[in-house]
Amino acid sequence: MRASAQLARVLSAAALLAAGAGCFRTEFPSGCELDETQCEGLVPVDSSTIETSVDDSAIGDSVPDTIADVEVAEASDAAFDLGDAPDVESLDSSADTAADTGISDTAPDTLVADSAVDVADSKADVADSSPDTTVDGGAPDTAPDTLVADSAFDAAEVAVDTGPVCTASAYSCSGDALRQCKSDGSGYTSVVTCPTATCSATAGRCTFCTPGARSCSGAQPTKCNALGSAFVSDGAACVAPQTCGGGGAAGVCGCTPPVTACPTGMVCGTYPNGCGGTIVCGTCSAGKACGEANTCLSPIDLAPTLGDANCAILSDRSVRCWGSNSVGQLGDGTTTDRKTPVAVPALKGALSVVLGLYHGCAVLGDRSVACWGPNMNGELGDGTSDAHIVPKPVPGLTDVKALALSFANTCALLMDGTVKCWGGQDLTGSKYLVPTPVAGLTSVSQIVAGQDTICALSGTTLYCFGYNAVGQVGSGDTSPHYTPTTVSGAYSSWAMNKGTCAVRTDTGVSCWGRDADGMFGYTSTMPIKSPASATQYNGMQRMFVGYNFACGLRSDATMACAGGNFYGQLGDATYTDRTVVSVISGLSGVTQATAGYYHACALNSSGISCWGGNYAGQLGDGTTTNRNVPTLVKW
Repeated sequence: MRASAQLARVLSAAALLAAGAGCFRTEFPSGCELDETQCEGLVPVDSSTIETSVDDSAIGDSVPDTIADVEVAEASDAAFDLGDAPDVESLDSSADTAADTGISDTAPDTLVADSAVDVADSKADVADSSPDTTVDGGAPDTAPDTLVADSAFDAAEVAVDTGPVCTASAYSCSGDALRQCKSDGSGYTSVVTCPTATCSATAGRCTFCTPGARSCSGAQPTKCNALGSAFVSDGAACVAPQTCGGGGAAGVCGCTPPVTACPTGMVCGTYPNGCGGTIVCGTCSAGKACGEANTCLSPIDLAPTLGDANCAILSDRSVRCWGSNSVGQLGDGTTTDRKTPVAVPALKGALSVVLGLYHGCAVLGDRSVACWGPNMNGELGDGTSDAHIVPKPVPGLTDVKALALSFANTCALLMDGTVKCWGGQDLTGSKYLVPTPVAGLTSVSQIVAGQDTICALSGTTLYCFGYNAVGQVGSGDTSPHYTPTTVSGAYSSWAMNKGTCAVRTDTGVSCWGRDADGMFGYTSTMPIKSPASATQYNGMQRMFVGYNFACGLRSDATMACAGGNFYGQLGDATYTDRTVVSVISGLSGVTQATAGYYHACALNSSGISCWGGNYAGQLGDGTTTNRNVPTLVKW
């Protein structure tokens, strides 16, 4: 049926229905076209009773329409199509099941393509009562539609008119703009505006820079972003002497050192490289230290000690200390234990250094004295009880020759042979916060202290005074002696801790006081109140006494020790206690030595070697491992 005839037929049917009349027939002759002149003989019907269930607007049949149904329904449908001019619905070739809005049939439609009508529709989309805003975006079609684009068929037309316009996720360039296709292929979204002429659809980014590439913006390091469109800040700006790109690394803070070689004559240490760093200019041989003048220094003096700290004077008269520092006994301005020697700047030019149980003092180049450490007993001699973790001068004390330090006291031997002491009550029975002369001591040549006793040598006579609970004064009793008391015998040197051993002028050795772990080799019961011969040490040039062991320097410059050996303090490669001296193997040429609480150290041409307990780093080898053989101090 042609579209013009169909339009006339629909308008006529619509007029009849509007007049309230109509006709109905259950059968049509084959090939018959029904018009108003052919209603003769048909059963008249009231339009209000017709098609109450026909599948057109707001009408729902319960059974499929017949061709007659369709005819009448099309007339009704025309009313809808006319509202959406210029489309006119064609005669469906089969029953309506989903032909128009609101229609629901039980069988599928086969829709006739109104190609002639659609041509007109293609020009009218922008003026439809329901414009195809999702089909053509409001723009005229460029080709005839397959389906009529009215409100009843828009959904079907969408599938025809809106095929993908781009490949999902693909990139495109529009001038300087990089775009990416939407996931449904319906169009592009903007990604970034590239710098001029750098958009690359193939790469999917700008080609202004390579993502991740580094550069600089003045002192600011930068990095190319992931889109290749710009360099962005990356990290903090460079601070002089570093520059961005310095040292040859692009976009990184660095510096090109102007100094690459050590100055002529520099033997050891480090040298500034001009970029805030240093150049290593060599190291010293084992046992030697690199000094401030970048020269290798040798230790020349080893400080006597009673506790777990050690100090040494180097060949430039600087002082370095190591070991326990819990109460500031190293004088380096901290309370941190040191496993290797650290400098004590305030002691440059020192003549001698001595360490008590917890504090230290030094004779300086002008023969004044500076002390450091705890001061609860006034042992620092500055008139207060204030602690000092760096050396502080002892006011008014000059012309000092030597020092002796105990647990709570300090004594100074003056160049005129007199002695002044200060500190707690252990020595004199009174507490003194400043140096005070000791009556009865003249022409003294040496002074040495134990934990709570001090002895002074005048000629060959030894005078001792202080606390005496274990007979350490050597007076034959255990009562305190607060004035110097003569010790029987003639002596040339001695060493003290809780016990005392002295070298007699006849080269024999006598010991008294606390004989812990058989260190004197005696079989008698402690305490030893008076000097008794310790024959196993006979011939020793010097004696060194620790808390529970003793060592002697032999005439051949080797050493031998006896006593407790739990920490390896006998240095004989064992941890076995000994009541008979055992020679320390591998240690020769010894010129000085000291014995602390549970460790000992010796000085020879190779440097300083220590052995025994190392729990506070007192061996100076960079560890806290106990050693039962001598181990070089690491400078």
